[in-house]
Amino acid sequence: MLSIIVFTLLISLICNIILKKFGLPTIIGYIATGTIIAYGFGLHDAVHNHELKEIAEFGVVFLMFTIGLEFSISHLKKMRYEVFVAGSLQIIITAIVVYLLSFYMMGIEQKMSIVISLAIALSSTAIVLKTFNENGEINKRHGQRALGILIM
Repeated sequence: MLSIIVFTLLISLICNIILKKFGLPTIIGYIATGTIIAYGFGLHDAVHNHELKEIAEFGVVFLMFTIGLEFSISHLKKMRYEVFVAGSLQIIITAIVVYLLSFYMMGIEQKMSIVISLAIALSSTAIVLKTFNENGEINKRHGQRALGILIM
């Protein structure tokens, strides 16, 4: 397990150094690293691995910690429209559009279409927050509005 962690850090470092030279976001490097590690170590059956699931939960904890660093209760009060109204609308509209596309156009069964639509509607937080932090856009007005929507 230690060799996988060390190799993962090495690959992510190399990928992100190369991507920085081209001005691309590091999230692409992390996605590429995950793909390389999955194929390199044969981790496709890792979905059933209890130890790996526990490690993956740390990623969720770190994401929530990062989001927590970005706002306070006073920020939440100022951004209540973005969080509650715009955030709710973003989730609802995205879920409806993806549901309609998957159920009617792709012919996926109804329950699976609902799960897919909700997963896609909620999956943008990590990528957008990371990208906005890297570009310094989180401190601009549109970054604050996006953060409010992502908090929802």
